[in-house]
Amino acid sequence: MSAINPDHRPTNDTDRRANPAPSAGAPRWYAPAGVIQGFREPAAETRDQQVMRAIGIPYAYANRHEVPQPLTELPDGGMIVADLPGPTCPQRPSPAGKKIAPHAQPRHHDEHCQHLAITVPDDTPADAKLPVMVWIHGGANIAGGGDIPRFNPSQMAAENDVIVVSINFRLGAYGFLGGGADRAEGVPPANLGLMDIQAGLEWVRANIAAFGGDPGQITMFGQSAGADLILSLMVVAGADKLRAGRDGGGDVAKQFQPPFRRAILQSLAFGFLGGRGPMYDAMVDAAGPIDRGASEADIAAAEDRAAEAARPFKNGQAMPWGVRYGAAPMPDESLFDAALDAIAPDIDILLGHTPREAALFFHDAEEVARLKKVPAIGGALFEKAVRHFTKTTYGGSAAFAKKWAAAGGSALHYTLKWGHKDSKYRSAHTCDLPLLLGDEDTWRDSVLLEGQMWTDVRRDRKAMQAIWTQFAKTGAVANSVLGRAPFLKVEKVSPGDRP
Repeated sequence: MSAINPDHRPTNDTDRRANPAPSAGAPRWYAPAGVIQGFREPAAETRDQQVMRAIGIPYAYANRHEVPQPLTELPDGGMIVADLPGPTCPQRPSPAGKKIAPHAQPRHHDEHCQHLAITVPDDTPADAKLPVMVWIHGGANIAGGGDIPRFNPSQMAAENDVIVVSINFRLGAYGFLGGGADRAEGVPPANLGLMDIQAGLEWVRANIAAFGGDPGQITMFGQSAGADLILSLMVVAGADKLRAGRDGGGDVAKQFQPPFRRAILQSLAFGFLGGRGPMYDAMVDAAGPIDRGASEADIAAAEDRAAEAARPFKNGQAMPWGVRYGAAPMPDESLFDAALDAIAPDIDILLGHTPREAALFFHDAEEVARLKKVPAIGGALFEKAVRHFTKTTYGGSAAFAKKWAAAGGSALHYTLKWGHKDSKYRSAHTCDLPLLLGDEDTWRDSVLLEGQMWTDVRRDRKAMQAIWTQFAKTGAVANSVLGRAPFLKVEKVSPGDRP
């Protein structure tokens, strides 16, 4: 086991909360990694319900530019008091984050951010074998964190009998800037952030049974860049399965097990996939060598240089940070389709988007927003631009679902139309988040909720949480449950369906 520097634990008093002392009944879990003591807190929407939580659990350790080393045993003598949130990766404030959660407070940052949080329905016994949902946050792989307050899953866990795990991982230049095996000296390995998620998932599979979870019933769910990272894990799994088939003489079942059973891909930017290798080369060159002793400010400046170098490339301005094919653990990009076809029968998927994803960004994009000033037809032109960009960037989800079904997989496709009819941010990118996670306070004054009363949001999120968790339990969603969410259209996809 790698040693953990205790200075990497957050000590900021604003991150602390008054939790019951052990004598007041703080829950303890006896996991293979060690003894974990958590705390109880009220569920977000139903204050008479409680959940048990363990947060800030280290799942791996890595020095700068290094592959994460899994922690099979916990530090501090094999026991931790998991009542402080783990740090998020160093980052600057996100303009989109400020719009959707204007009252969010900064979280303690540290590049040693390989921590996870677990939320369990109250009094869940160790032998409960509840479904497990693992949350991968979005933020363009440059911002965000898995267990920040607006992603608190307590209500979803308490009301739907699921365990929810949230993973923090490296971002930006710490996690998504680098090269493959042939990289030049001083260039870090690519995909370290994805490797962090892999290590976190391995920890979950090894330890979640102690919390009452079923390691054979894991559903990954993620939004935007988080969905893209889950897709990358699916590609890695498919490539591993193909390799197992070759090495095992055809007996794949003995050589390979999928890392998770189901996946929910929310607002994945399919239009950004593919052909990004030259852009990453330009980003690495522009960033220059990042010394192991470089400060956070130095690395932030390197990120700025890398992002500027990405701008001339297709979609480089919108989302330059991401996984690099051909660098571990990703296979060569030529195997993308074959890998996904191979893994499709092993993983059920639910995926989709809204018809107005681009609305979150276009109102602040001067070159697009000026369309609204065109006399008489400005509003219609702007709306057409919003829907066109949404279709070209996110609309590939239907075709992907059809290909998944054709390869022998189970696929559900959804379209989410949600928000007040007069809101310019109705059905905007990220509007699914308050319907799943957080609470009234964390989403207070969000542009996503313009014109909405929280009582209406509470009704709709109850319905959407039921749909997400039923899929996690069964891989399907009953019509009786779908009927409670008129804002969400979900369809089973068959191989012969038109995209």
